[in-house]
Amino acid sequence: MLLLMGFYGPVHAEDVCEKLIPTSLRTATLKKYPDYRIAKSTDRLTDDPKWNKEYCKEGQCFMVATADFDGDKIADYAFFLVKKDSKKPKLIAALSRGKQWDIADLPIWNQQIEVCYVKNIKPGTYEHTQS
Repeated sequence: MLLLMGFYGPVHAEDVCEKLIPTSLRTATLKKYPDYRIAKSTDRLTDDPKWNKEYCKEGQCFMVATADFDGDKIADYAFFLVKKDSKKPKLIAALSRGKQWDIADLPIWNQQIEVCYVKNIKPGTYEHTQS
């Protein structure tokens, strides 16, 4: 049994955030943004234990949100990518179009993935303020 494990190499364990994104969307996203990877739940970890205890709960993902953004009764996604050679985030929205995805960049105001998050909120009009 050990010989077989060595032959096949290490097993890739998916992060909780990766599991939330359909395989077809992951494939399309990484093809469109080859210099990026899907953000993981552990990307929010810092050297500050207090921050980690408050904002990095095991098994939770603050990097992916899903809802029907365009009203067609099909799940769409908003999620973060991380540049492979840095911690620079990219926020994208992906609208389902049958077997295809319409993927677009969304604006962000942070340059470090640790402080970024997405979450579902009630529908409505929201205004971005300086606070």
